[in-house]
Amino acid sequence: WVPIYCPPVLWVNTGLLVLSSVALEAAKTRRRMDRARAVPAWLLAGVGLGVAFLGGQLFAWTQLSAQGIFLPTSPHSSFFYMLTGVHAAHVLGGIGGLFYALCRRWSPAARPGSADPVALCATYWHFVTGVWIYLFGLLFIWQ
Repeated sequence: WVPIYCPPVLWVNTGLLVLSSVALEAAKTRRRMDRARAVPAWLLAGVGLGVAFLGGQLFAWTQLSAQGIFLPTSPHSSFFYMLTGVHAAHVLGGIGGLFYALCRRWSPAARPGSADPVALCATYWHFVTGVWIYLFGLLFIWQ
């Protein structure tokens, strides 16, 4: 196991995901408080921060590849690329869910008892954020 260089952008990415979770919690809270006008702005903030996270991941991969660190370079690099790639796919799926929640805002009223898409997206996003913090710690902090 040869530790790889931790691109500083990964610290920024961690902050972006934490801020996106805060934005989605704000959207969920506004919806619950019946302040629906503020919900789309908070959802879009979550989307923007998620997209910025994906851009940061691409930048980190570019930095590592410029240093000659690729998927087969070492077990550490293999785990890094594989786990962050799968995580990026889940972030992309979460962004799709956020767009779904945004579209539901303009759809006819949901049936009584149906799940709140904003709350579901926020829960999913909090989990994705928690997984990222765990992966980041596992790969770079708790070595």
